[in-house]
Amino acid sequence: MVLEGFISWIRTTRPRLRKAGFEHNRHIKTFLRWGYERELCELPRRFPRIREREPETKRFFENDLQTLLNNLPTDIEPIIKFSVETGLRPFELTDLKKSHIEKNGRGNSSINIPTHKTSDSTKTYRARSIPLSDKAFEIYARETAKHPDSKFIFLNKHGRLFTPDFLSQKLKRLCSRYGIDPKPIYSMRHTCASVMSDNGADIKTVADLLGHSNIRTTTRYIKNNDERHRKAVQDVADFCSRIDNGNGQKADKTDRVDDRETPKK
Repeated sequence: MVLEGFISWIRTTRPRLRKAGFEHNRHIKTFLRWGYERELCELPRRFPRIREREPETKRFFENDLQTLLNNLPTDIEPIIKFSVETGLRPFELTDLKKSHIEKNGRGNSSINIPTHKTSDSTKTYRARSIPLSDKAFEIYARETAKHPDSKFIFLNKHGRLFTPDFLSQKLKRLCSRYGIDPKPIYSMRHTCASVMSDNGADIKTVADLLGHSNIRTTTRYIKNNDERHRKAVQDVADFCSRIDNGNGQKADKTDRVDDRETPKK
């Protein structure tokens, strides 16, 4: 079938694209249905079945992260550390404005992200608020003091905005220098989410803080957490053991039922 051959070609020639074939197939189906409704073409009897590839989680573990954070160039140190603390998407990070930082009546600060990356299409759009830790707030305060006349928080040494691609290239070069598997700036967001999960944050909390409209996106940070899975299974085993033991006393299955005759009415 022509469509199957096309999808196979896409996956062969674009293997690095996580959604290679999946998105192309979806767009072709939409295009052909548009043509069919206008009597411009016929629909194929069936479309190729394609499973979307599972997204890969790219995180830094503690030793590698410590090496990186201790050796960051001064120009990108604040924005990289802030990204780990908050888990912001790269474009949210580079476009972050002073007006996005809010403080409540109790003196607690948070980042208010009013626009979801898919707000034009998602049916469950909600604004998102991320509490700032003391360390993250200190970074914010220092950076805004450097550029009092700018509405943006993070600027490079030339007074211009960073770009996600620039940060990724700098981070990858730094990784290579210290023998760490090179990862893009997005890996800081993955690291933040994974650390939350590792320390007991439930999936709903992680999804809310990261701004996931689909909870399936968040499961990547939970499913590989072997220690939590092991503990969950062991909790069930302990519960069953307590029930089976009956606090050390099993019921006597030979207990006799009172066989006295029931008085006749």
